[in-house]
Amino acid sequence: MGNLKPLEIEIAERFITYFLPFFSLIREVRPENVYWVDAAKPLPPTRLAKLPEVTPTLRFFNGTRAVAAVEKTMEQIRAEGRVPAGIKLGAQYDVDTVIPVLEHLGMCWAPKPPTRSNTRHRMNSQLKVVNGLAAVHQRLSGRASGTEGLETWVIDDVSLGGFGAQVTSSRQDWIRIGALVGMQPEGGENWLIGIVRRYVRTGPNQGSVGIETLSKTPYAVFADAGGLDTEALLLDIPEVGEYARMALPARALEEKVALLFPLDDKNARLHPRETIKTGNDFVVANFFVQSFS
Repeated sequence: MGNLKPLEIEIAERFITYFLPFFSLIREVRPENVYWVDAAKPLPPTRLAKLPEVTPTLRFFNGTRAVAAVEKTMEQIRAEGRVPAGIKLGAQYDVDTVIPVLEHLGMCWAPKPPTRSNTRHRMNSQLKVVNGLAAVHQRLSGRASGTEGLETWVIDDVSLGGFGAQVTSSRQDWIRIGALVGMQPEGGENWLIGIVRRYVRTGPNQGSVGIETLSKTPYAVFADAGGLDTEALLLDIPEVGEYARMALPARALEEKVALLFPLDDKNARLHPRETIKTGNDFVVANFFVQSFS
């Protein structure tokens, strides 16, 4: 779920309801079994990495028929250019919106589900966090200091791709999947940029958060977007002729409108290309670096 946008999660939930008749819980161990669950034990469904203790209440999750149904549904949607009338998604969505969700579900239900691309290492340290593009920009540009708007989380684990952390706060209203955050690890001066990909409440004032790291070397820039002053975050070091990612307010991204800004005594000119990620208050897009000198 952490790899889906909020809208895609909603669509996925409705697709899951539609495909439920194709799933089965069986007693036998088969190569295509993906997860197991024991109704007599207080454990969540667990990936079948090794055979669990055999008990009368042990069942294995089989999604083989569901994967086949997903593939058939995708073929029908692509052929007809629409979602079949029998699938109720709560609204009308175009093909480009629903197909990636179906591909994701099919991948997770396959006999060989996806594995982590990066190894996670357990650790216990503090992480300073600020919420939202504007607050991150203020921190990186030196316009904000002190503890105002600053939260402290405790890191559970870390990998090349991000962090897992515990959150204890009386105000967690803003924490949601897809939120943009700025992060400063304990003992460091640099800020990282990330997106919340997982959030589970574990108590009234406590939660578990998973963050995908977008950039370890971000820059706050003040850009000219066709005559409009725009606060943006440069996520990659620009190189002429290459692409660099930028995060900026959602309404500030306009097709064919270049961003011009100074950086390290140089002037950069970047042209927008495809959108990569979107959120409530931001958009991340690829930009072509036309000049940087």
